[in-house]
Amino acid sequence: MKSSDSIYVFFSSNFFKQMVNLGISDINTKDLFNFRFQNTTSPESGWYEFSTSNTLIIKPRDFSISIISDEYTSAPSREGYVGSGEPALDFGYIVTTSGKTAADEVLIKVTGPAQVIGGRSYCLFSSDDGTAKVPFPATLSLSPAAARLRPTMPGAMTAGGI
Repeated sequence: MKSSDSIYVFFSSNFFKQMVNLGISDINTKDLFNFRFQNTTSPESGWYEFSTSNTLIIKPRDFSISIISDEYTSAPSREGYVGSGEPALDFGYIVTTSGKTAADEVLIKVTGPAQVIGGRSYCLFSSDDGTAKVPFPATLSLSPAAARLRPTMPGAMTAGGI
């Protein structure tokens, strides 16, 4: 390592199989590895430690689509005002697909607080104190760069668990 400015780590396929078998998901892998090293030129300076900053995203081999929050949380939330003239409350997602061919159709479902009206499910906004709950329609627009949820409903509310 003295002549190199990089660290290379080899992962066998068995490593990832064991992660899946142990139930480790790709949501909490930001701090999966910590590296410790000692300065051998000046040992009295002690040990140095640093964590990795990349995230592992486990992709299946069969065709699938994965949509995860770009915050790597299962319940992203936003606060703000919604309605005419107010900025949209955007929720960023990472959309990953796998497979040899593209799908003809993809059904996407957003889970979280909801209310069914006339057989259609609406996302639910709640006020800060929880006394007011307002159902609203939302659209999901996909682009090659990102997916964004854009709710549109008047009133001062807090988005929760979308």
